[in-house]
Amino acid sequence: MHRSKFFALLAIVFFSSNVFAQTYTVSDQSTAVVIGTSTLHDWESDVEEINGEANIETSSGQLQDIPKMNLQFTVESIKSGKSRMDRITYEALKSEEHPQITYKILDVVSINGNRVTASGNLSIAGYKKEVMVKGMLMNGGNEIQIKGNHMIDMTEFQIDPPTAMLGAIKVGKDVEFKFDITLIKK
Repeated sequence: MHRSKFFALLAIVFFSSNVFAQTYTVSDQSTAVVIGTSTLHDWESDVEEINGEANIETSSGQLQDIPKMNLQFTVESIKSGKSRMDRITYEALKSEEHPQITYKILDVVSINGNRVTASGNLSIAGYKKEVMVKGMLMNGGNEIQIKGNHMIDMTEFQIDPPTAMLGAIKVGKDVEFKFDITLIKK
């Protein structure tokens, strides 16, 4: 095949598919919070440092696929407003050996309008587990926002729920992880 015909055919195939893959990075507008319970009171801790990037495929402004997404949540940026509680959290999450909680997408299981279900590897305190995460995706042109929440049983990641005051105060094993990730086109 003549070289110019090959490139013309390639251009027709590429532009007729209307699927565009874009690379995005996590914006500092992104937020995440960990919500839990204890024998004393319910608690919340903000995650102040979130990094990562994603490749997202869209067609006519609609999500088609997320072939790649890697997110990192810095453990020692988890802040409750109480330094003692923060130190206990970092110890439980083994922050010195594992300074990041990571999520790496493996597969988009379903896309229904702006609702997305994806499987991915969640790594916490050195233990990796495949989890199914659901979220809502809003496409704003140069920004994509993904919101959702996920329940995490700490014992499934071989984490002993923290205690204080010689065990008199015990944290519940289940925590809710709420996220609002803003991705900006590179």
